[in-house]
Amino acid sequence: MKNHRNYLTGALICPVFLYLIAACSAPEDKSKSIDPGFTSYITAYTSGQVGKQAGILVRLAEEYPEEVSPNQPAETDLFRITPSLKGNAFWVDNRTLEFVPDEEMRSGTRYTVEFSLDKLMDVPDNLKDFIFEFQTITQQINVRVGGQQAYDPSRMKLLNVKGTLLSADILNTEETESLLHASQGSRKLSISWEHDAEGKTHFFRIDSVERQEEEAIVQLEWNGKQVGAEQEGSEEIIIPALGDFKLMDISVIQQPEQYVLLRFSDPLQENQYLEGLISLENDTDLEFIIENNEIRAYPSVRQAGSMSLLISPGIKNRLGYRLSESQEHSLSFEEVSPAVRLIGKGTVLPSSEGLIFPFEAVNLKAVDVRIIRIFESNVAQFLQVNEYDGEYQLKRVGRLIMKKTIRLDIGTPLDFGSWNAFSLDLAELIEAEPGAIYRVELGFRREHSLYPCEEEPASNDQELTEEDFDDSFEEELSYWDSYENYYDEDYYYYYDWSERDDPCSASYYGKNRSVARNIIASNLGIIAKSGADRTLTVAITDIRNTMPQAGVEIDILNFQQQLLGQVSTDANGMANVSLENKPFLLIARLGEQRGYLKLDDGSSLSLSRFDVSGQVVQKGIKAFIYGERGVWRPGDTLFLTLMLEDKDKKLPPDHPVSFELLNPHGQLVKRMIRSSSTHGLYSFQPVTDPDAPTGNWTARIKIGGMVFRKPLRIETVKPNRLKIQLDFGREILSVSDPQIPGNIKATWLHGAIARNLRASVNMVLSPVRTKFSRYPDYVFDDPVRTFYSEEYTLFDNRLNDRGEAEFSARIETGHSAPGFLNASFISRVFEESGEFSIDRYSLPYSPYTCYTGIKTPKGDK
Repeated sequence: MKNHRNYLTGALICPVFLYLIAACSAPEDKSKSIDPGFTSYITAYTSGQVGKQAGILVRLAEEYPEEVSPNQPAETDLFRITPSLKGNAFWVDNRTLEFVPDEEMRSGTRYTVEFSLDKLMDVPDNLKDFIFEFQTITQQINVRVGGQQAYDPSRMKLLNVKGTLLSADILNTEETESLLHASQGSRKLSISWEHDAEGKTHFFRIDSVERQEEEAIVQLEWNGKQVGAEQEGSEEIIIPALGDFKLMDISVIQQPEQYVLLRFSDPLQENQYLEGLISLENDTDLEFIIENNEIRAYPSVRQAGSMSLLISPGIKNRLGYRLSESQEHSLSFEEVSPAVRLIGKGTVLPSSEGLIFPFEAVNLKAVDVRIIRIFESNVAQFLQVNEYDGEYQLKRVGRLIMKKTIRLDIGTPLDFGSWNAFSLDLAELIEAEPGAIYRVELGFRREHSLYPCEEEPASNDQELTEEDFDDSFEEELSYWDSYENYYDEDYYYYYDWSERDDPCSASYYGKNRSVARNIIASNLGIIAKSGADRTLTVAITDIRNTMPQAGVEIDILNFQQQLLGQVSTDANGMANVSLENKPFLLIARLGEQRGYLKLDDGSSLSLSRFDVSGQVVQKGIKAFIYGERGVWRPGDTLFLTLMLEDKDKKLPPDHPVSFELLNPHGQLVKRMIRSSSTHGLYSFQPVTDPDAPTGNWTARIKIGGMVFRKPLRIETVKPNRLKIQLDFGREILSVSDPQIPGNIKATWLHGAIARNLRASVNMVLSPVRTKFSRYPDYVFDDPVRTFYSEEYTLFDNRLNDRGEAEFSARIETGHSAPGFLNASFISRVFEESGEFSIDRYSLPYSPYTCYTGIKTPKGDK
């Protein structure tokens, strides 16, 4: 299943035993805290997710002093397991013990093991019992239906349908074969099986499927509940009718060899010649293998990217019938390079469902996880030089707390060649410190890659085993305790820039392929706004439900981490604080919850795409100037009003307000003073001169040391008083019409007739592409002929008493035009003052109704 989300707890795998967890220094499952004192006695133990048939192992730090042999029974009461498991304990070697259950463990179950270490050696009282946990794999299944195939190529009536069932954990034969049920109509169909050695891949075949005279359906159903899997479903498999020869499916197979697989409804002629019948768009040579109803097309050179596959109708089935029509299919030959990427954005991670960290991976069977903690006391120092997702000077404020390999191929069977979604529950990997920032890094090494390569890795690739990676945790801690430089690059000395994008080269892998994100485990959402009066308004809500958070303690720090102010939110989650200096960081505290918000200018949200400027508040006073209209003429009286808001009563009563009117040249034209208002409204009525210059004037109002301005437009406005209508009574003009009547009509905008005004109508012809809707692929224009545009006067006279005039629009263009022409008409009507109104009108004009050798198609104009 693609894009199926997996919650991984991970396992550190020792190279000696499949489920033996290596390195005592590896971080343990946080559900049970392991006493560090055990590291002197136990180096590895079973942990993470294991199969239900796995053994439970413990590896000692030193050899057992008494002589033991492989598979020698050990004391059974060394292991006490909850839920209860019956079984026997054995010595694997002189350092390793294994408990083998008598029956399979339950899928998806967490087991707690108490190992009696004091029965093997002398240990302190607090280390007598070593307690650890592991969990069995949650069983899941995935059903994939393959192709159809006839039993006898010469007889197409009976066929079978093949498919595959994948399971996350081992399934025995009886369990697997009881999962699927198939039927065709009312007839139940039998299913035969083949099982691989690991017990996780199972091949099935639906037998005795009949092809009928009409298309039929085979119903396939499955239910995984009986084996502990939640998946259930059904699929309808279409069986083509007899005599219906067609392509059923096409797919690209990348490994072990690259080829295109085509499945047809009928068996094919084995000796037919397919060259040219199946081809790639880039003309790459193909070699073909025909087997029953399948064709495998092998390209001579390995292909990459997307391209089309062309299939011609000449392909024959066993009876000689040909494919009915040609087809074109888009194929993708691209094998995605190993990669990992993060899902979503942001750094704040609410704790509603644990600390779930989602990511996607492709062509990887495992990833390496590193977690660095930036301590709460160092967060302010970290944010001095970083954004929330930064990593600069990380060593000064943080420390590596976990390094682990997480397997991706445990659990749901997936197509690892495509992107799949996974998730880490960080709560199972670390104990989150309130207020700390965690940097989670995901990377991968070459041995984690599932990308197909023709050559084996060279010996100098310095590949690390899982144990090497986990043991390097202690070694890397020395970096965090020293001042030396550190290069976290496995293949640093083998890097070849020219091979940096080749997944089969060591140069592809390394830290540059890793992804990282800083996360803050917090439910607090913070918004802060500040005005020119240095008052900071803060709103805090719960991210999970948007409810306001009351009683949140807020500290405001400057860049030097000195406290500028403290405040708590009210019942509405709001708080206001006045600051004397510029703030840098806001820290919010609610119980164990912490939230951080940088208040520097560079961290503010961008408002450049929105008009949110508003009015600048000057000394706590707002002013708004408005008029009774938007545009005035010279000589008009300007009725302007000032609306004043003084909430803090900073202005004394009857404080004078000065009004100044400036012309477009910046010259003072009028000045007025008001010392009283009506409900805070000051009225000004300056009068402009009839010959006043037009343009943008300015109203400037002064109140003490505050100045408010408003632009005013004074223009000479003369609206267009005429409406012109031009009409020819048809959509296309043609020389086939002896007379093309044109009509022009003009009225005043208030509806009166514009009688006896002089009018003119001019036409400009320009060539356009000649086309007919029924023949879009034909060319009707003569490329030899050219046509130059020029203006024709169709009418130049006065309108009659009804404001109308008639004229002829016929134009003789001869045969110089290459095809259709477009006619643009310009009509003008002149007023008594000599000014005129203008209207433009355009429609196609055709000088032809018949072309040489080609008649105009019926139904087209």
